[in-house]
Formats: sequence, C-alpha cells, structure tokens
Amino acid sequence: MGSLAVDLRQSRQDHDGHQEQLGESRQMDEGMHLVPEGDARPRDVHFLPLPVFLQSLARPIEMIRNALFALFLLFGSNSHGQIIVGVEETSVGARDRVLAVARASIGKTEKTGNNDGVFVDSVLASVGLEGTGAPYCAAFMRYCYDVAGLRLVGPRSALAAVWVSNPSWTLARGGSMPLPGDAWGIYFPSKGRVAHTGMVEQWGDKVVTTIEANTSPSATTGDQRNGDGCWRKKRLKNQLFSARNWMN
Repeated sequence: MGSLAVDLRQSRQDHDGHQEQLGESRQMDEGMHLVPEGDARPRDVHFLPLPVFLQSLARPIEMIRNALFALFLLFGSNSHGQIIVGVEETSVGARDRVLAVARASIGKTEKTGNNDGVFVDSVLASVGLEGTGAPYCAAFMRYCYDVAGLRLVGPRSALAAVWVSNPSWTLARGGSMPLPGDAWGIYFPSKGRVAHTGMVEQWGDKVVTTIEANTSPSATTGDQRNGDGCWRKKRLKNQLFSARNWMN
C-alpha cells in the first residue's frame, strides 16, 4: 500500500507539471505572432509612401540624364560638327543644354566662305535649307534648340526678325532681363529690320556675352551678319535692338 501511495503522488505531480508546461506554452503562443510554416513574409514591414519614393529617385535620374547628355556632346557628332542624334524634349535643364550645344559650336567655320560646309549645312538643315548657302544666324538658334531637345520651342525660321518677334525686352523700353539661351536681334537701318540674331550667354549691365553664327570673330570689325562661322563675342548692350525669351 505504501508503495502504491507513493506512485499515485508521483503520477499526480507529473500530471500537474505537464499542465503547467502546457499553460506556459499557450501563453507564449498567445503573445507571439507566429508565421505559418512556408510563409516567410514579415508582419511588420513599413514601405515609403509612393510620392516620397518617387521623389527620392528624382536626383539620381537627373544626374544620369546630365551624364548622358554630356556623353552625347562628346561623341554624338562627327569631326565636322554634324549632329548625328538628338535628345529627348524636356524643360529640365533646358537652358544649360542649349548653351552646351552653342558652346560646342564655337570656332566652327564655313568650308569656303560661302555659307557652306558640313557644319553650316547641318545648321541650315534645321530649317529645311541644307545646301542652299543661305544666311544661317537664325538657323543656328533653331539648330541649338533642336539638338538640346527643344524641337517645339521657338520658331522654325531662318529669318532673324522672327526670333525676336513680340520681344520680352527692347533697348528702347526695357522689359524682362534676357536669360542665357534667349535670342536677341540687331537692327540694320539699311535693311529696315532686324537682320542678325544670336544667343545670350551672359547678360550684364553694359556688356552682353553672345554666341552667334554667320558672323565675324569681332563685335566691332568685320561683317556682323555675313561672317565665316560661329563665335563668342562681347557686345555692348546698346548694340542690341531687342530680345525674346522663348523658354518660359
């Protein structure tokens, strides 16, 4: 009997201990978010809101775009300056891209001094006048805008006066200060109209740095509207008749 009583007490203790373990296990189960077997998805993952995520990509995308455009300017033209391909049309960095094209053209000249050669023909092609030997100062503006991806900005015209139509600034009345990449015009009394145009590189209080084509290297000597190539000049502001902002 004594042995039987000891066995019963031992069995009861084992049973109570087992129940206690089950209770602890149940409490642990209730306090945990168990992942079902085969489902490895975490339960508490936080994602960035979509607008914030897209905004975080803007800067890297812009850096990549600028790098690609720089490579294009280096390798996208042949030794004569003829553009082979263009870039996408976008307003981001438009002025910088237009100026980059114009600056890359500085020093390019005509083949024989008769509005000819590969560079000049590439410029005139932008207004449908390739191979004609036509004046190309206005066509140069169109060419720069096209290569910079601004095919729908500004007139597609070889007439200088058209590039400063409805001017945003005039020498007589003033107006909005012209910005880099804007067009300006010089009035020739003998023609009775604006007969030469070019691009603003930097606008100063008295002096304007320009990039212009179909002109001579000097701003005071040589033929100003029928020169031999594309040049950077420093012109007195009072030489300019008007200017037009086509980009904004």
